[in-house]
Amino acid sequence: MTANAAALDGDVAAPILRAGAVRPNPPIEGRLPIAAEIAAWREFVGYSSKAASADAPACLACRDPHRNRRWRSTLRPAPPPMPDTTMNAERTTLAAPARDAGYLQRMEANLAIAEQTLNVAYELERAPAIEPVQRTKLAVSVVIPVYNERDTVVELVRRVQAVGIHQEIILVDDFSMDGTRQILVELAREADVRILFHGYNRGKGAALRTGFQQASGDVVLVQDADLEYNPNDLPRLLAPIERGDADVVYGSRFLENATQDKSRTHRFGNWMLTQASNLATGQRLTDMETCYKVFRREVLDQLDLEQNRFGFEPEITAKISQLGYRIMEVPISYDPRSFDEGKKIGLGDAVSAMWCIAKYGGRW
Repeated sequence: MTANAAALDGDVAAPILRAGAVRPNPPIEGRLPIAAEIAAWREFVGYSSKAASADAPACLACRDPHRNRRWRSTLRPAPPPMPDTTMNAERTTLAAPARDAGYLQRMEANLAIAEQTLNVAYELERAPAIEPVQRTKLAVSVVIPVYNERDTVVELVRRVQAVGIHQEIILVDDFSMDGTRQILVELAREADVRILFHGYNRGKGAALRTGFQQASGDVVLVQDADLEYNPNDLPRLLAPIERGDADVVYGSRFLENATQDKSRTHRFGNWMLTQASNLATGQRLTDMETCYKVFRREVLDQLDLEQNRFGFEPEITAKISQLGYRIMEVPISYDPRSFDEGKKIGLGDAVSAMWCIAKYGGRW
């Protein structure tokens, strides 16, 4: 078992490849030693063992994690229709094959997704063993949520590595469907990189919680994977914590000398959300929605975070403020991309953020 083994880390997919996991069953030829893997497959795709053949590793009743429901039907040949000359009987007989075909298509699509996920995990299991990151007085864990970022993730990791801080890099893939997972398999072979997989798309906030739980550093830093934020700013972000001047540091795109977003719409929306957050928390921030957030380990250990998507930003700001920790801002550079280039946040996320400000703000 390698130290960088992947996990299908989610509500419906059990961890199948954690370091030190016990596997009581012997390996199945050509695949992983598989009791836990098949259990994860069965839970993710949702098949019931009643319909499995003697040679099949799983079952056939589908569970859709997004709708939280089970279909407990089995694939048996439909019995021949009883002789009936009525129009209704003819319609029923003709409609049954169409229903069966649609069911088979859904089942095959779910099987393909599960097979892709398990193949990625299998490749990581075969990766050579690596030495764990050696901790120093101030070890840094860089947590990077990833979703469909195949064009930028390798360059981003190279830039973070080039900064020269003592670090571990934790990439949490939130069920990418564009080939990002295969790229992460290769990155996982590097000594300072760890990869975690979600079993389905859960959102940025959920990906960050997964990364925080696995981080081992004295300081935890959030970095987006889309190259809008420049890793060359990392030493500047870490400096206030190293000096003991702050418990939490935010990188602001709107302080003096910072490189700002040129979109007036985005700037106004960010200003509005930040001001609402300041009213609710008593802070005087200029950029509550920034990706760049740096925390002492003990700060994160006291936070009970709930939000799965972009509501994470106002939630964590409110909860840090309620605990009385010191937040400092430093200017950063920023190179925004367009929606055509893959930007994911939109108007619905702004509405959700405002709701989270009202929910978690301690002064309202």
